[in-house]
Amino acid sequence: LKVLKLYAWEPSFIREVDSIRNKELSYLRKYLYLDCSITFVHECAPILVALATFVVYTLSSPDNVFNAEKAFVSLSLLNILRFPLFMFPTILSSLVQVKSLEQSPAILSRLPPARGTRLR
Repeated sequence: LKVLKLYAWEPSFIREVDSIRNKELSYLRKYLYLDCSITFVHECAPILVALATFVVYTLSSPDNVFNAEKAFVSLSLLNILRFPLFMFPTILSSLVQVKSLEQSPAILSRLPPARGTRLR
C-alpha cells in the first residue's frame, strides 16, 4: 500500500479494482438469477406435472371421467416417481465425473515428470 501511495497509483488501482469488482458482481447477479429460476422450477415441477397429467387425461377422451379415486391414485404414482426423477441429474453428473476420473491416469501418465521431485 505504501508503494501505491508513494507513486500516486492509488486512483488507477482503485479504478482497476472497481472494474474487476463490477464484472464480478455482474456474473454473481446472473448466477443468482439462474439459481433462483432453477430453484423455482424445481419446487413447482411436481405441481405442474400433476396438473398437466390431469388436464391431458381429461381432455384426451370424453370417456375419461376424473374422480377422486383416479386423482389420489395418480398423485401417489407421481409421488413415487418424484424422487428418482429428481435424482437423475445428480446421477448423470456423477457418471460424467467417474468417466473423467477414469481418463485422468492416462492423461497424467503422458506428462513428463517434474524436475527435482522424487517418488517415494
